[in-house]
Amino acid sequence: MRNLRERSVESACSTAIRMKRFTTPTHRFVLEIDPRQWDEFRITYRQAGKTILERSETDDVNIEVGTTKPTKYTMSFKLTQRETAMFNPNVKVEMQIRYHYPDGTVDATDVMTANVTDVLNTEILGDED
Repeated sequence: MRNLRERSVESACSTAIRMKRFTTPTHRFVLEIDPRQWDEFRITYRQAGKTILERSETDDVNIEVGTTKPTKYTMSFKLTQRETAMFNPNVKVEMQIRYHYPDGTVDATDVMTANVTDVLNTEILGDED
């Protein structure tokens, strides 16, 4: 049996990540390794070479443990309308998770991509503050 740190993080999500500007999608990343072992992580969203958004262990990121073998772990979080508004429409967004173990080991997932689509109305709806 391989060491958990030698197991790779899946480079694709269980469902395709979709990004529409001015919406509140929940992004889910399915992993083969247990993110609860990490003491730090960054989920980075980049477009045209510029970091647009990052999530870390200090943000509201949920971790779920699957019930089937091999065990899969799902990291999920919701984006706000203001966050999705920061992305340019019709430009590919790149996403990657980098993580740090307490022993100093640092690794990263493969880069994942998604398309960003626009909406016709760009008003912030509801009370997002």
